[in-house]
Amino acid sequence: MKELFFQISKDKRDTIILNAIHEFSNYYYNEASLNRIIKTSNISKGGLFKYIDSKEDLYLYILEKELKRLIHYQLENTNLETTDFFMRIRELSFQSIDFYKTNKETYKLILHALTDTTSPVYDKVVKIKDEIISELQDKMLMNINFECYKVSKTEVLMMYRFISDGVNQSINKDTCIEEIIKMLELILDALKYGIVK
Repeated sequence: MKELFFQISKDKRDTIILNAIHEFSNYYYNEASLNRIIKTSNISKGGLFKYIDSKEDLYLYILEKELKRLIHYQLENTNLETTDFFMRIRELSFQSIDFYKTNKETYKLILHALTDTTSPVYDKVVKIKDEIISELQDKMLMNINFECYKVSKTEVLMMYRFISDGVNQSINKDTCIEEIIKMLELILDALKYGIVK
């Protein structure tokens, strides 16, 4: 984003961001339109380009900002004292679902970005996600005891990514939240008791 974007009024900046989130949550990257963002933000095309370099610039900025907001929400609302990995997964997953309930458009934007492999910016999206996860993973896993499992820490983390992807795919398909929670509980219990020493 251009420096001027951060110098405009907070109201104007928030309007552009909210309208961009709306656009990118309702359309995948290739179908999303800057013209619709311009129209709903009540600014001119030239006005928008004073603040951004391109659609890609706006998209990646918002994705990074909102993905960090989701993960920080999870961390702020999760008991990081527990040493049980499966309790931690359960809490992080439930926090993700809670975030979705009050931030549906943001969540859909993130899901679109992470699942749209045909997007010309998909590699950059994955890089942003990997950097954020790498930066915050230690905090997400703080105090976890991996010694009590029959499988390695790497394998346990692979299970978590698989579960997380499943929850996200279910949300993306508008599966009933209660059904997602029920299935999540079932899978976590089965995994926990299957790999604990």
